[in-house]
Amino acid sequence: MPTRDGYPEGVPCWVDLATTDVESALGFYTEVFGWHFDAPDDEGIPYWMAYQKDLPAAGVGPAAEGQNSTWTTYFAVDDADAATASIRDGGGQVVMEPTDVLDAGRLAVATDPGGAVFG
Repeated sequence: MPTRDGYPEGVPCWVDLATTDVESALGFYTEVFGWHFDAPDDEGIPYWMAYQKDLPAAGVGPAAEGQNSTWTTYFAVDDADAATASIRDGGGQVVMEPTDVLDAGRLAVATDPGGAVFG
């Protein structure tokens, strides 16, 4: 499979897991998929990068207080701020406003009108 260096708008481009038990999740996905994980960066952000064959596959981090474990799919957009306006106009709800993510770009988290979560 070819390696991508970008994604067209509207295409899933990343997934991550917010989990109530990071240690068990890391062990589980290592066993199931053969992923290996980098330790969180030294900026204090508790987020483990998963790699498959030395290529980024997903992210894993702790769930927020009171949140269940859940996978989130992120879609590529050219403009996170414009996308959140479109989400609202389309009947969705923005759960987390667009924010910068280190050098990876910007992200927001929302729900569609049926309540499905996406980023």
